[in-house]
Amino acid sequence: MKRPRQKTYPLMRTPIHTLTNLSRETGVELLIKRDDLNGFGFGGNKLRKLAYLVEEAKDKGATVLLTYGGVQTNHGRMTAAVAASEGLKCCIVLMGEEPEERTGNLVLDGMFDAQLVYVGADESLEQVTREVMDRYEASGEQVYEIPLGGSNSLGVLGYFDAALEIQEQLQRPVDYLVHAYGSGGTYGGLYLGSRVLSNPFEVMGMNVLYPPSERQKLIDSLMPVLREANERFELGVQIRESDFNITMDTVMEGYNLPDKRTQSTVLRVARKEGIVLDYCYTGKAFSGMLQKIETGEIPKGSRVLFLHTGGSPGIFSEGHLEAMKPRFSGGGSK
Repeated sequence: MKRPRQKTYPLMRTPIHTLTNLSRETGVELLIKRDDLNGFGFGGNKLRKLAYLVEEAKDKGATVLLTYGGVQTNHGRMTAAVAASEGLKCCIVLMGEEPEERTGNLVLDGMFDAQLVYVGADESLEQVTREVMDRYEASGEQVYEIPLGGSNSLGVLGYFDAALEIQEQLQRPVDYLVHAYGSGGTYGGLYLGSRVLSNPFEVMGMNVLYPPSERQKLIDSLMPVLREANERFELGVQIRESDFNITMDTVMEGYNLPDKRTQSTVLRVARKEGIVLDYCYTGKAFSGMLQKIETGEIPKGSRVLFLHTGGSPGIFSEGHLEAMKPRFSGGGSK
C-alpha cells in the first residue's frame, strides 16, 4: 500500500465499549465505537478524513480550507476546528438560506472564526463558490477545496485506517459494523479496509441522505471514489457492487428531518445508556439497526458494533429543538 502523510491527533484512536442495557433488551450484543469523542470541535467522523486532507492542503501551500454542506453541516464545523488548530482560514459554503439566528453548529462555526457563505435556492453553488475563491485568491490566499463530507479518494483513507483500528481493538470478532451513510466516505473507507482484512465483519451503511429511490445515484457517487482510492494507494481490492450492504429507507421522511421513530430511538439510547445521538445521522442509523434486529435480519445472538460518527451539536439547531418540543411539554417528557 502507498500511504500518504497523515496528521496525528492525540484522541483520534477512540474507545469501544458495550451497550449493556440495550444488549439485554435486544438479545444482541451491542458495542459502540465512540468517534464522537475524538477531541476536536465536539468530535465526529470527519476528523479521520481531515487528518489526510489537511496535510495535503499544507503540502500545497494552502492558507484557506474551503468546503461545503447544509446549513447545519457537521463536516463544516469540524473543518473549521481543524483549520483553527492549524492556523489556517476556513470558509464554509452553506446550501440554504441564512437563518435569523445562529444555533447548533453555526454557533461553533463562529467560535472557530469560519467565514460562512449562504447559497439560496435561486443561486448557483458553482458560481458562488467560484466568486468566493476568486476573492480569496485576489487577496493573495491559496485555497484548498474539500468536497462534501471530505469524501474523496484521499479522505476515505481515514476510515480505511479505522477498519484496521477496530480489528486491533476487538477482543472477539463482530458480525456487523453499522453506521450512518451520508456522503459515502466513511462507508467507502470501511468497505476497503474490511476487504483488505479479508472481511472480518459485514459493513452496513444506513442511508440518511438520499431518497430511497435514488440508490443508483448513491452507487454512482461511491464507485468512482472507491476505484480511485484503490488504484491510487495500491490497495488491491476487488470492488463489487454486489458486496455493498446499504439500506436506503433509513432516511425516513428525508435528510435532516427528525421523524418520530428517530426521536424515540434517540431518547431510548439516552435513557438506557446515557449516550447522545442526533436526529440527522446517528439516530436514524441506530433506529435502522434496531429495526433489523426486530425483523431478524440481524439475528438474535449476533455481535454488532455501532459506529458513533458524532453530530450532537445538531440537536441544538432550531428545527430539531422545535420538533422535540412536544416530547418535553408540561415539564415532563414523552
